[in-house]
Amino acid sequence: DFYYGEPTINYRSGIKGFWSMWGGFVFPQSVSDSGRQYKFLTQDGAIPLDIPFIGFQGYLDPVFPYFKQIQSRYYPELNSDTTYTIVHDCLINAPFVVHKNSGTNPKPNFRIECSNDMYNLFKAHHIAALMYLDCEMGHGIQNTCDTCYCPDNFGYTAAYTKDQVNEYLASRACFFFQSIMNGTAGSLQGKSIFYNCPDNRHSAGTCATAEDNGCDTSGPCKRPNNG
Repeated sequence: DFYYGEPTINYRSGIKGFWSMWGGFVFPQSVSDSGRQYKFLTQDGAIPLDIPFIGFQGYLDPVFPYFKQIQSRYYPELNSDTTYTIVHDCLINAPFVVHKNSGTNPKPNFRIECSNDMYNLFKAHHIAALMYLDCEMGHGIQNTCDTCYCPDNFGYTAAYTKDQVNEYLASRACFFFQSIMNGTAGSLQGKSIFYNCPDNRHSAGTCATAEDNGCDTSGPCKRPNNG
């Protein structure tokens, strides 16, 4: 609904980085179930996939859930609207046909996977990727007022406000993308995922600092029955 253009548009060359702020990515259900997401994105290796990825997500996000068993599934309705079932816009191999369900027991055609899923996918295929997970956060940064303490602070123990958290997110993305553009690989050494833990890296030069404050990032949020 939000894209329009001829299928000949060369949009891929204009995409230099992927910054996901508690977002999701839609895959066909069959692709998600079979673990073929990377093949789907690269047309089975025919398209190079080297776009760096940085993501931020809340562990309690109800919109794009962290846990696969509750991730959103879509069941397209039966209809004869060709503009709904066949898509031409901004696709590499157009048209892409959306198969309609039939019968009384429809199956989901699509599933939305979360930012953390995309990080795991890119990381497994050696694409530059960085991920931050906040254990208390839902969908988006929440607090009672702009000057109050923000509980969605990505691991900082200080009384961060919402504006300060937004500044932290922007600085992490800026650092990540500039490190790649400048070819300063040393800046990206160390952890690539931070579970409720701040990333304090600044540069590969004399201003370099520890990547975190010694907090435990060995696994996801430590909660009872966390799946």
